[in-house]
Amino acid sequence: MAAAMALLVVVVHASACHASGGDTQAASSAVAPGYCGVTKIEPTMNCQVDDKGAFPLSAGLRATEGGMTWETAQASCRRMCVACARCNYISVSLQFRDCSWFHACDILQLRNEIEGIYKTEAVRNSTTRHQELRPGIHAKRTGRRRRRKNVTRKPKIALLCTRNRTSIEQIERSTRLFPGARWLVIYAHASNGLANKLGALRAAYTIARASGRRLLVRWFTGQENSILQPAAPRGSQFDWAANDGPGISVSPEGAVWDVWGRAVWEGIREGLFESKKPVFLKPKSTYQRHFNSSLGGVIGQGCALMLHDVHPRNIDDLAEATAFATLARGAAPLVLMKRLTFDVTHPWTRVSQGAMATNAQAHFKALFRPQSTFLQRVCLHLAQLNLNVTRPWIGLQFRRTQTGAVEYVQTSSGCRLCGYKTSWLNESGLMNWEKKGVLQGVRCAVRARAASCARGEVAMCGAPVFVTSSSFRVLRYASRLLGADARYTDNPDFVSHGGIRNGYLTPLLEMAVLSASHVIVGTAGSSYPLEAANFAGTTAIIRDFNMYQVAKELRESTVQGDCSNPFPPGESLLLPHGSCT
Repeated sequence: MAAAMALLVVVVHASACHASGGDTQAASSAVAPGYCGVTKIEPTMNCQVDDKGAFPLSAGLRATEGGMTWETAQASCRRMCVACARCNYISVSLQFRDCSWFHACDILQLRNEIEGIYKTEAVRNSTTRHQELRPGIHAKRTGRRRRRKNVTRKPKIALLCTRNRTSIEQIERSTRLFPGARWLVIYAHASNGLANKLGALRAAYTIARASGRRLLVRWFTGQENSILQPAAPRGSQFDWAANDGPGISVSPEGAVWDVWGRAVWEGIREGLFESKKPVFLKPKSTYQRHFNSSLGGVIGQGCALMLHDVHPRNIDDLAEATAFATLARGAAPLVLMKRLTFDVTHPWTRVSQGAMATNAQAHFKALFRPQSTFLQRVCLHLAQLNLNVTRPWIGLQFRRTQTGAVEYVQTSSGCRLCGYKTSWLNESGLMNWEKKGVLQGVRCAVRARAASCARGEVAMCGAPVFVTSSSFRVLRYASRLLGADARYTDNPDFVSHGGIRNGYLTPLLEMAVLSASHVIVGTAGSSYPLEAANFAGTTAIIRDFNMYQVAKELRESTVQGDCSNPFPPGESLLLPHGSCT
């Protein structure tokens, strides 16, 4: 406990220091001389993930007879900035016709090596609400110096407590029923659950095993506990479907309805589409407190230690996740985990996927046992794909960043306008660079097939290629490139790799087929192909097809494998050898 507390102190100190950095400046439209940093115009610049870049100011822009002015140049640069998701600050040069943009910038410490050439202003800031500024309109100067607003990072370890005496009694009663028992309860990711957020569940298993705690998994309505059952015997440490943990209850619909929180479906409107997505609400009888040594998560106080919302790139978040794993070894009867999207014990950015494959599969085997009905559905899905377990196939996965309402259409429930057509017709057409990415993936799969054939795996010569994707347009385009070798589900309902709209069976069927592939090729930054490989105890070939616009670090940290030297196949837990025969 002392070591854990020391670690937490370091985390808090680091957070406070970070909060005073340049990216916590208050947004201001005041113009200052100088520039934030050095940039260059690059054709590969991506406003969704990059930290800085540059736009050329049009040589044809003429606001007056004398040509471009500072006012028109700044107005043009602002317009480009507000259309760029990562742009918060701009540095403009009239002489160089340069509009440089930055995600973070310290307005009070601008560079001035080229005096009088650049002017910088904050268009918006990540700590404030993003709002468009009309060209030429500036905030009035009050004569008062604006105070710098420091935004303190929210801790990822907290205490979730209840004021409800009945709830406290329920917790205490459960504790008396199982003297000495200690629990870890994880609430599955609200919108994705087992469909593509498997890593969080593996992390919970890792921590529960290391701390000697009983593991309980709490699902939202429609999630996967009816498809995959616990591998552990009833009443054992990893019987995660049990309902005998402290503060655990069951609603009439079978949804999460516990002392600690409940699942509800919140209406969302996006364009023409009105749909519902699950959210996790804390009951009014609960409240959150900062963790400290005097509280310590004592269950008798109706409090439980909680880890939540950890981000895989944030060093402070990862440090708190490590501290939580240490604290879980303590005597507190209950600890909670929720809203986690990855394995906090083995984050993508720190641990090689190849090093995790064997352990990850072992964890899956300890957690999940596919029901016979699920295996029957997998076999039926294979037959519909014209695949046969007696002949191997290549698995190829594409993750595409969707625009507009498409993500809601694919992942939501109760969408009035959703159906077979709107699932994919609402997608934007493929850009040339996206088509190039699909071509790269197809070529990688074909090279992997040829390499397997060349090293004596005769059955791989001319093997079909199973394609799965979050984009139906990508599926169809890849199938045209592959020709007769292509296998894919010609039903856009199967592109919902994470979401409740079509239930969780469809993404798990696709996951099962992908995990049973002889070679798995997938998109960098996406967890789907990585977890498919983990189910088989092997390693996927991961490439950046430049279609999935997540943080650059996440994409780069998952790139692995050689298309011309594929990893050896494994045996999928979701489709064991001998199934479908």
